Amino acid sequence: MISSKAVLLSLFLISCTVLSAQWLTKQNLIVKINVEQKEIGVQCVQVWPAQKSIAVLLHQNFKIDSIICNGKKIDFSRKDSLLKLDVVEFENVKKVISYFYHGKPKEAVNPPWDGGFVWKTDNNEKPFISTAMQDIGAYHWFPIASKFDFGFNNSVVTCTYPKELFFKGNGKLVQDFIQPLQRTTSWETKTPISAYNICLNIGDFIHLSDTMSRIDGTKLSLDYYPLSYNKEKANKQFEQVIPMLNCFEKYFGEFPAQSDGFSIVEAPFAGMEHQTAIAYGNKYQNGYNGDDYSGIGLNFDFIIIHESGHEWWGNSVKACNAEGFWLQEAFCTYAEYIYVKCLYSDSIADKYINHKRTLVTNKASILSGKKTGIDMYSKGALMIRSLQNFCKTEDAWFRLLKQFALEHKHKCITTEELIAWWSKQMKTDLKPFFKQYLETSMIPELVFSVEKKKNIFIYTAKFNNIVEGFELPVTWSKGTTTNKVIFLNNQEFSFELDIEDAQPNSKISFFIAPK
Repeated sequence: MISSKAVLLSLFLISCTVLSAQWLTKQNLIVKINVEQKEIGVQCVQVWPAQKSIAVLLHQNFKIDSIICNGKKIDFSRKDSLLKLDVVEFENVKKVISYFYHGKPKEAVNPPWDGGFVWKTDNNEKPFISTAMQDIGAYHWFPIASKFDFGFNNSVVTCTYPKELFFKGNGKLVQDFIQPLQRTTSWETKTPISAYNICLNIGDFIHLSDTMSRIDGTKLSLDYYPLSYNKEKANKQFEQVIPMLNCFEKYFGEFPAQSDGFSIVEAPFAGMEHQTAIAYGNKYQNGYNGDDYSGIGLNFDFIIIHESGHEWWGNSVKACNAEGFWLQEAFCTYAEYIYVKCLYSDSIADKYINHKRTLVTNKASILSGKKTGIDMYSKGALMIRSLQNFCKTEDAWFRLLKQFALEHKHKCITTEELIAWWSKQMKTDLKPFFKQYLETSMIPELVFSVEKKKNIFIYTAKFNNIVEGFELPVTWSKGTTTNKVIFLNNQEFSFELDIEDAQPNSKISFFIAPK
């Protein structure tokens, strides 16, 4: 039998490069689970670059046994969850820091929205354990330097737990040892991963596997881990995965974690975008918890589609800070629109995203820091659909969208950087556009009039309820026939059409039009 420490040493010999100042080359977690006591004992090893000081967060629930730097025990100070390490002796060298600690991690009250450890039992009264750390931060079970732009180029998680269960982690299975009373399993991800995406999933899982073959001959491994008694349901429900992945790869580029493969694991809560271990708890039903989340009668599993979309938007292209978190949810919700476009048609996709209007609260702006329901999802996706209209053709837009996803693959981006990128590509100043939808709760209101002159109709239109400099392309059409696209702002603008009853299409842009 190989010990957990031997597993650690054997897995820790892979070298990586630093992604950014807030990212480390490698982390290795060795976790022992005490299911009855809801406790964990942890050895967390992180590789830090040469720097003068290190401060991390680790929840105060944990008792720290010791901290080792480059083989030597070091001192540290602690105030609540903040740890300051005494690494002056090692400031000019790379540091391998090992944290040894144990205790009861925070238990989630309403996962995944209120995060923490989830200790449940399945229908057979077997332990069913998971984690959800996005909102509260991964420091609730291992040390991190910051909540958002912090992660690892390479991550290994080794867990010891009751032998009748199975642990599914991020990435690929590395080692699995069954002992008389317990089991020790290691998973590794070689793709850069945000700290909050690192997860534990322990349950009576079985393994289902598949492969997606691409036109160019390359393949993507697909692995599913449902609870044992849900095998048949999982086989049926996960048939939705390959068409979805084909669609997303067409519009966003190759699956970002190709070397780690795509995976879904059943979870005791609705769902979460844990990288290469998508948490799934939608009970093998279409819609959301059995309800028609689309609002227009579409029949697909919302959790599979939305959480998988995060593999591109959130796990690959990611926010650098809390303020930019909207981009992960807005682009991922827009990915739902893309999926509907692939599965059904353009017109049904527009109906789908237009239904998102009913979910917008506008209680406050998205960037206000106040609670606004799911506005960053719905209003954010409507904003991106509106942005799409700045391109003259759909092909041009989707080329830019894929370019954006690929250029920022495995990178974080701020709101300011995102606006600058799209302004450059669109060759127009988009600051007022994004300010309107992100920094205010105002919805642009279009007003217009029509005057007949001989056989021509003169339309005069403008926007009210907008910020200075806001401009939006508006499509004027009758039925399915598009007559003209006009850029409008707060100044009256007149243009000619040869029909009297053309209407501004507010189904493909987020504004209010007169009825």
